[in-house]
Amino acid sequence: MESARPPRGSVPSLRQFIFKLRPANYQQALLGIAYHLEVQGGCASFNVHDLEDGFRDAKESAPKNLNDAANAEVDKDHLMEAGKKDNLKAWVLTNKGVRYVESGFQEEQ
Repeated sequence: MESARPPRGSVPSLRQFIFKLRPANYQQALLGIAYHLEVQGGCASFNVHDLEDGFRDAKESAPKNLNDAANAEVDKDHLMEAGKKDNLKAWVLTNKGVRYVESGFQEEQ
C-alpha cells in the first residue's frame, strides 16, 4: 500500500483520509484519526474529545469507551500518554504507531 502521508501542499479532510485508509475496525480508525490529528493537523497531543470529534468528522462508528480503546493502543505501543490536554488524559502516537498507520496497518516483523 502506498504511504498514508499526502503529497506536500495537499492535506485531505479527515473523512477523505479515513476513507482512503480503509480501517478494518474502530482500533484502526482511532489510530488513523490520531495520525491525521498529529501528522496532518499539527496537534501536539489529543484527548478523548478530539477523538470523539474525529470519529464524527470521519463518519465512523466510535467505540463505546474511547478511553479504553486508546489505552488498548497504549498497551500495543501504538500510543503513549502525553500528560493532560484541557484537564483530560492526552495521548500521542509512538513511532511504532506512525509506522503502523503509514504501512496500511501492517504489523512490524
